[in-house]
Amino acid sequence: MGVYTVNDPPTASSVVITPNNAAASDTFPAQAGETYIIDVNNAGGSPDSVAVDDPTSVAPSGATAFNPDLTISVTNGTRRQIRVDGTRHRDSTGNITVTHSFTASVTVVVTRAGRV
Repeated sequence: MGVYTVNDPPTASSVVITPNNAAASDTFPAQAGETYIIDVNNAGGSPDSVAVDDPTSVAPSGATAFNPDLTISVTNGTRRQIRVDGTRHRDSTGNITVTHSFTASVTVVVTRAGRV
């Protein structure tokens, strides 16, 4: 498990942001009321199913099955940006958990997008 660095949007073009190598389960610190962009670059040979845990949503009354996690497929050879809400996805320790089904040649950059 790794901890992603949260980057602020660069204010100058000379700012270099180093991607993190994806692990099966990673976290990053988040603030309630903030929005984050998770940029997943899958340069590997298989699709990566990226899941962002949602520990706060409550099942609707009468639901027989309920999983509010956000799951996005990042096809091999592509890049996706996933917008997440710090209030919805933040756990009791203040972190957001991101899991990957495929990690070879997958890198991740997390950027703070601003207030919701």
